[in-house]
This record gives sequence, structure tokens and C-alpha cells, in this order.
Amino acid sequence: MKIFLITAITCLIASSAAVHAGSNACAQPDVIGVQVLGSGGPIADDGRASSGNLIWRDGKSIMLIDAGGGVFLRFGEAKAKIEDLDLIAITHFHTDHSADLPALMKSGFFTDRTRNLPISGPSGNRFFPGINDFLNAMFGKDTGAYRYLSGFLHLSRPLDGEAGSFSLQPVEVDTRKETATQVFSDGDVRVSAVGVPHGPVPSVGYVIEIGTYKIVFSADQTTLDTRLAKIAQDADLLVANLAISQETTDAVAKRLHATPSQIADFATAIKAKKLVLSHLMARSIEPLDESLKIIGKHYSGKVVVAEDLMCIPM
Repeated sequence: MKIFLITAITCLIASSAAVHAGSNACAQPDVIGVQVLGSGGPIADDGRASSGNLIWRDGKSIMLIDAGGGVFLRFGEAKAKIEDLDLIAITHFHTDHSADLPALMKSGFFTDRTRNLPISGPSGNRFFPGINDFLNAMFGKDTGAYRYLSGFLHLSRPLDGEAGSFSLQPVEVDTRKETATQVFSDGDVRVSAVGVPHGPVPSVGYVIEIGTYKIVFSADQTTLDTRLAKIAQDADLLVANLAISQETTDAVAKRLHATPSQIADFATAIKAKKLVLSHLMARSIEPLDESLKIIGKHYSGKVVVAEDLMCIPM
């Protein structure tokens, strides 16, 4: 009980500090931080946008991790700019992680961006496309659902004759590999990715290193795989998805998502200094107090319960 009380109080303090800092706190000069754009899931029963997070550095929104439903709106509310993005990183192709990508891309036409934009995502299987097939299904010139945006697939150069246009540069992560794939590197910024278990869905966890900081997005997974843990050691911040409770009996849900104790065990195993719980759904919000109690028994670090537009400075 003592451990739970300490952890719960720490959680409330950390959450309150992050909320009262305001959505612009991450956009300040000399700040490196994570801004939660969407802290919800795939059901419109939680009052939240679906999954999406921004990495801010020195007043610029340099990375977007996932683009689920509602992230397009939150992106604008956060005053983020497509011109500033160095990478879009998609964890997997469930709609609550990728549905707003076409809307964000269309908005890029109204910017002065000309440099190409790397976008990473998982390889595919017979149930889901990989990042290359996904982009072709969206923007393919002849058969894409949004073929009028096919210019985004001119991979080697900006669009001819269109001022302010740019091209997507896909980086596909083989989710079957034992070792990590480096999807982005520039100066003191490096992004590594590795496959994580999410039932039949190819899914990717990301480790983002900025200077001396290490930020980990575990994505939707059951934490039964150790590949991410190997590259996530000594994380300053772990963003984990709390989509189910410890008592969930739905076999499908438990095949797709980690329980509170599994999340806490993973945070402890990688020695994460702070844990952010996101991807909340009605089924995980209702028993949240009990989940926090369980997490407190397995993990002694700081815990933050995510909210849309929350800023978490490093």
C-alpha cells in the first residue's frame, strides 16, 4: 500500500505539472520534450484523439510518432509545423495510429517545405501492408485512394513545378529482424526501430536519442519480446500504451496489448526514469486507479497519465 500511495502521489504531481505547463511549454527555446497529441484509442468513447505524439526541440516540432484519428486537429492546436518535421514514425497500420496521415500530407501543400520527408513504418504480412504498400495504397498514381496526392511518392526529388512541395521517403523496418534498424540519423539525433509483438499486426517500437536523452515509444505490444528492451536501456522517458486492465479476460485484447503489470515490469527492466501511460480507452480508464496501484507494485519511477496536448519536458 505504501508503494502505491507514493507512486500515485508522484503520478498526480507529475501529471499536474505537465498539464499546467500548457501545450506551448514544449515549443519554447532550449526545451526538448514530448507532446501528447492523442492519448486515446480506436473507440470514440474516451473523449480523446487517437494515438499521436510530437517531439519538440528548441521550439520546433521535429518528429511525429503516429497519426491516428484526431491527430490532424491536435497537430494544428499544438502550433506544430510540417516544415519542421525531420521524421514521421508510424508504429503500425491500425486506424487509430495512421488514419490522419493523408490529411496531414494534404496540409503540407500549403507550406513552404521543399526538403523530402522521411517516414518510417513496419514491414507487412498477409494481413497488413508494409509502409511502402501503405503509401502506395494511399497515394499511388493509378490506384491510390488519394491518387490526387500522388506527387508525395516522387521519392527522389520534390515535385516538379510546384512551389513548396516535397516528397515522402519511406524507410521500412523489417519486424522479423533480431537487430534494430536505424531509421534516422542527423547530428546528435538518432532513431532506432525494432519489431514488437502485437498479435498478427506488424508493429514497431521506437527509441529516439537526442543528445544525452533517450525517449522510448513501446507502441501497441504485449511486451513478450526482448528486442526493444535491449536498445531501450536507461530510458529517460517511456511512453507505453495502457489499453487494457489487469483483469481483462478478452483473449483478443490480451493478445494485442500489455497488462499494467507487464508495462511496469518492462519499465523496470529498461530502468526508465519516467513512465507515460497513453492509448487510454474507456475499458482502461474506468479501472485506472487499480491499474496505477498494480504499476506501483512493480515500478518505482515517476508515472504520468497522458492527456491530449500535454507537454512533458525532458
